[in-house]
Amino acid sequence: INSPNVISTIKSTRFGFIPSLRRDEYRSAYRCYLTGGVSLPVVAPRFTSMRLVRAGMYVRDGKGRDETWLRDGIEAMGLGEAVGEPQEYVIAVEEDSDERAGFGRLCVHADESTVCELTHIGVHQSWRDQGIGAHIIERLLTKAGDAGVETAYILTDEPGYPTQLGFERVDDLPTPLADRRRKKAAGGDDEVVGLAIDIDDF
Repeated sequence: INSPNVISTIKSTRFGFIPSLRRDEYRSAYRCYLTGGVSLPVVAPRFTSMRLVRAGMYVRDGKGRDETWLRDGIEAMGLGEAVGEPQEYVIAVEEDSDERAGFGRLCVHADESTVCELTHIGVHQSWRDQGIGAHIIERLLTKAGDAGVETAYILTDEPGYPTQLGFERVDDLPTPLADRRRKKAAGGDDEVVGLAIDIDDF
């Protein structure tokens, strides 16, 4: 950790912000959190004006035992058909109770390995408004960056939330995403827009 104040701030924060964390400090602290070095999640600078991150919440990779829970959650939230293997998802988990609170999927399109899409992002009702969605998206972007992807995309009819995290609207989408957007529009979902973020700038 680049600054000793970072860890002390993280450990002493129950529900709070870290408003002055530099990007290099943030990334270092967050990676330390992912590997178990910090017991509380970190709030990225762009999140500090937005939502709180619940203490004791962490995000892990999906496992085989999560498959039924994922399918039920995706169906209940109306997020379309559950696709992909559980290992393509990340799961937000409450540390003390081990209760699963939300999920998201990282899809790297097979025909274009540089095209990365975030899909099926959802947080269960009782866990909303605590920054968990932002935490899930952040973990997905971290995984995408580690895989060498430069840009991540989202197709959504509710662009407000992702834009708060730094996503920007793009009309010129890569072929797989442009095709999916056309299919959604043909099915009556004509408000879907494409958003993108440069992972290095996140």
